[in-house]
Amino acid sequence: MNQSVGKVMLVVLLVAVVAGSQGCVMAATPASSSAGVAPIGPAVAGGPAKVPRPTGTLTDGSKIVLLAWNDLGMHCFNADFSKIAILPPYNNLYVQVVRVGEDPAPITAGLTVEYRYPDNTWSVGGPGKPQKSNFWTYAKALFGVSLKPDVGLTGRGLAGRLDAKDGYFVAEGIPVTDKSDSDAGTTTIHPYQLAEVTVREASGKAIAWTSVVTPVSTEMRCDMCHCKDGDACIQAGITSVDDVYTNILLIHDKRQTASFQKFGFKPLATSTPLLCASCHSSNALGAVGKPGVSSMSNAMHRQHANVPDIQPTTEGCQHCHPGPETKCLRDVHSQTLGFQCPTCHGDLSTVASSAQPWLNEPRCDDPSCHKNTSATQIKQSNALYELSTGHHGGKIMCEACHDSTHALARSREANDRIKFVALQGDGTYLTKCRVCHGVDAPQGNTKAHAPIE
Repeated sequence: MNQSVGKVMLVVLLVAVVAGSQGCVMAATPASSSAGVAPIGPAVAGGPAKVPRPTGTLTDGSKIVLLAWNDLGMHCFNADFSKIAILPPYNNLYVQVVRVGEDPAPITAGLTVEYRYPDNTWSVGGPGKPQKSNFWTYAKALFGVSLKPDVGLTGRGLAGRLDAKDGYFVAEGIPVTDKSDSDAGTTTIHPYQLAEVTVREASGKAIAWTSVVTPVSTEMRCDMCHCKDGDACIQAGITSVDDVYTNILLIHDKRQTASFQKFGFKPLATSTPLLCASCHSSNALGAVGKPGVSSMSNAMHRQHANVPDIQPTTEGCQHCHPGPETKCLRDVHSQTLGFQCPTCHGDLSTVASSAQPWLNEPRCDDPSCHKNTSATQIKQSNALYELSTGHHGGKIMCEACHDSTHALARSREANDRIKFVALQGDGTYLTKCRVCHGVDAPQGNTKAHAPIE
């Protein structure tokens, strides 16, 4: 795995700008004024374009199984880029094609893996196609690159091939939005977008395919406190306007006047559009920021640690993270054990104290968790669960069987469960040995996790 901090690793945002105590009572607002209340679409937005068939047989007679996932559980981006950019549309898909047998092994040779979004085929818009995001209008000013319509920062579009790596396939930087074609132009968002992933042999023959969630949401609720006459604006003493992001910049300018004069910075509210990470370092973006300026994660979590409305609960976190409608924490821990976001991450002050946000995250092999399982059975091979491997000598990625962080199976969302139902008949994490081994082991003789030395 490439773990270089300098490489763009745009993943779901852990920071957003919210302050105040009571918040704003607002109706739905257009994208240009940042995030108003957007209705969420149905759990299965039209369902898969075709019934998943995640197993198949190669020309040489080998049976294969297709495992596919997103890396994090939620990727978010700005609803509007005309003032500031926190994150652009950028999503990742991973795939392992496993040869079924006594010793299952991932294979890549002679295969190609494709992705597409049957109900999300454009973003920029045109005749008869309402614009879904203004990111492409401001990409040059914010990121210094001229992008073709519907093409993201890594050159990927809404359909294409995954890159073959050592034992897996990956597509990084897919610019998928939370607006489906079927109801584009409305305020409805669909955070659990379905990608169709297909494995083909060199001849072009499709061998297996499945539907996998690519989670994405613009529901960062800065408007709850930063709307015109919102608590944050009142407490800061600014002359607020109807644009939420402008209010955020006006507060920033007022509070940082001395620092701006010291560094020779111009007022932010008159310097738009702005990339937050141009000053605040971000491991998520691979951005080094400016010397003496806190990282984006540290600054945002520290700034809002004492806001009365933001309690150390999942609901509190959803003031900023997607969101009261999206509810991105949907995994088995939250559904069956009542875990809250701070159960693993701690409160805002704890998160704000991390020396390496994004790279130093809660671990599955924490001694306080999974106490009934041997430590060697769940030892992470990487500091991050999303990059860890195990089972059969570290050949299989953990997320291939358990799904992505924040969406660990069994997920609340029906779309997350589609691939597991297709593989084994139910929506829980991959438990049926026969999926990869061809046969089920006798009851009691199965060790799902191979010890990692």
